[in-house]
Amino acid sequence: GIRESNPLKANRQTAEWIELIGPKSADIEVFARDVLGIDLNPAQIRWFRSACEVVDGVPRFRSKINLHVAANQIGKTIGLAILILWATHNKVGVARGDDHQRWRTAAFQWFHLAPTQQQAYLVLRDIRQIVDGTHAAQRRKSVFPVQLCEFHKIEDYDGFTMWNGSMVQFRTTDERAKALQGRRAAGISYDEAAFESYLKSIVNEVLL
Repeated sequence: GIRESNPLKANRQTAEWIELIGPKSADIEVFARDVLGIDLNPAQIRWFRSACEVVDGVPRFRSKINLHVAANQIGKTIGLAILILWATHNKVGVARGDDHQRWRTAAFQWFHLAPTQQQAYLVLRDIRQIVDGTHAAQRRKSVFPVQLCEFHKIEDYDGFTMWNGSMVQFRTTDERAKALQGRRAAGISYDEAAFESYLKSIVNEVLL
């Protein structure tokens, strides 16, 4: 079932890791390059600049809905992996203020969707490799500590929890995404949406 608390305990070492990568985390381009060890290609840079921004040091999305249409083999899957890691690490959209403990314990649930379960897991595969530092796109050593991300089952599906309690599920939209009805989400990403036969009804009746 869903874990109600963060399995990664806050301690001095965790704080040191967060301090190490903190200044490089707000800007998604810097996060990809200096934390994850990935040089974005021009298409990915245009995508992220159109979707993400940093205002007064706070990372955020430019709008509630971002539509990205990309050609094959342009780096869309790894781009989604980077975006999910960036958004969950920063809890984008959750006000931090001066109360760090309140921010850290605030609920943050992200759903990554695709028409089939295996398609959804493609992004999870990239995330695992990035965190492990074994992804082919990592041209330099990643400084993202593997201990900040725990991979585990969530409602019988593979997913992961970040150091700050952010939780990510990877789900199919099979049966018109009825399993997601009534859920609250801080963020939703949808891959291969063009192959979903009931896309309009899923977006209008379930996701919005």
